[in-house]
Amino acid sequence: MTSIADMGGYADTTKTPLTNYGLAGVLTDSAMGAGQVAGTGLLRGGDTSCLLGFRNHAGSADLTVCKNTSDQILATTPLGGTQLVSTASGVPPIVVNSATAVPTLTVQNCANCNVTGSMNVNGGTPITGMSTFQTGSITPSGVSGTSCSDQTFTVSGLALASTLSNVVPPAALGNLSLNAYVSAANTVLLHFCNPSATSVTPPAGNYSFLATQPQRYSHVQGALAQSTTQISSPFALTLPANPTQGNLVVVAFGVYRCVPVNLGTITLTDGNSNSYTIISTAANTSNTAATTMCGASGTMYGRLYIAYLLSAPSNASSTLTLSWSSGNQNAVNIWADEFYALGGGASYDSTAGVAAVSSGTASGTSITSPSITASQAGELLYSAGMPTPEVNSCQVTGPGAGSVLSSWIGAAGGIAAGGTGISYPGGTGAEYDLSANGATAVNYTVGCSGATNAAIAAAFK
Repeated sequence: MTSIADMGGYADTTKTPLTNYGLAGVLTDSAMGAGQVAGTGLLRGGDTSCLLGFRNHAGSADLTVCKNTSDQILATTPLGGTQLVSTASGVPPIVVNSATAVPTLTVQNCANCNVTGSMNVNGGTPITGMSTFQTGSITPSGVSGTSCSDQTFTVSGLALASTLSNVVPPAALGNLSLNAYVSAANTVLLHFCNPSATSVTPPAGNYSFLATQPQRYSHVQGALAQSTTQISSPFALTLPANPTQGNLVVVAFGVYRCVPVNLGTITLTDGNSNSYTIISTAANTSNTAATTMCGASGTMYGRLYIAYLLSAPSNASSTLTLSWSSGNQNAVNIWADEFYALGGGASYDSTAGVAAVSSGTASGTSITSPSITASQAGELLYSAGMPTPEVNSCQVTGPGAGSVLSSWIGAAGGIAAGGTGISYPGGTGAEYDLSANGATAVNYTVGCSGATNAAIAAAFK
């Protein structure tokens, strides 16, 4: 094999022959061990190999093409930014990360360029969608003279927090003026005003408008409380600050026991006796192994729950206390995360219900079941995942606190890691999706393949 162009050097210098000629055939990254490099291709690298290197035009720095542990192919620039080409699941397919401003970004021959998730422009409110809606054929009522009239109509798919613009009536309005806004999910309110002295009936027909959907939910704060020894009721968690009035607080908790979990009567209250709603559906898993807590051949059982406070009262407290009536537990983990709902009025999506999988099996090193289906666009999802109890290698490894895995973000409290040598159970995680549309599968990475697990998820409108 001959070297590329047979020359090296850079502009304005004497060209010198390259001396890195290789033999005909395959070039393999020698830093990688057997079985750690690709089995195909002329240049074969491993998990984090940098196979191509170029000198910049000024001769001051190198540009390299590498692969990272997220299965992204990166072209690293001399300025420290990256240009990315990637096909990994859950990884953005195209990312431009420049150390200096990009004056123009052009995508050529784009038949259907689609932005999924949310789009943020200059630090403004994240936007999750823009769509044109139509009312279909409607017949508004007459508007009395010198008055206004609010009239509501069903428009399927209209999200509660959407802002409406460019309202187009089916015919001329005459002296009438018209505004529109979303009064409830799937409902548009048309606000007609008539300045004249006599009654006027708005035109019947199809009204259309542009709906811009800002991201309804944003994360405020969160925390994790984890016990590392056998405990009796109660067990408490403290958030960094008291929840803001009107905000939604979602809680997930996992319980471990050396006998099948039975908590008896469960309550979750804050420091001012405000009660949280505990969803009755739970997810369960178990594992028999040599453990410190359950003995040489004991079985460790695990169970997950989700609870919530839809609208924090003015006296909401940062201290949350979980209580149960049935015996000691070997370990308890509690996550709590607070969310602001744009437009207020967060509600539990009883149509989606709670999705739970007991004794599920991980797909490779990922927990991707259950899937929960939001009944409307832009909902908040909250989940907890518990892999095989009492096996060190099978703990949740992601997403960590604030990190992103597909559409999910790791709960602010992070992962409740288990003790070294199975001294106490753990390896459980929690996550949230700020703007879900349709069916969404939970997503956790774990440290072993094919782990049995429990996972649970709930949706909020």
